[in-house]
Amino acid sequence: MHTPLDYDGHLPAYVNITDGKSADTKGAYDLPLLKGSVIAKDRFYNELSLLNVWDSKQVYFVVRLQKTVKVNH
Repeated sequence: MHTPLDYDGHLPAYVNITDGKSADTKGAYDLPLLKGSVIAKDRFYNELSLLNVWDSKQVYFVVRLQKTVKVNH
């Protein structure tokens, strides 16, 4: 289930329920996000194309990568 909250009203703005067979990130592509939205994602699944979509929509995001992701410094 993917549920963005309306910051002002603290209520769900949209609910996307997917079956248990779908990847978590699949539902995230369908979220209707407005410019300036903020996404906080725990244990992100290295879906860099999704981050690109959010960035192109001028959506802010904070993600915590899985331990298996290697980052070059």
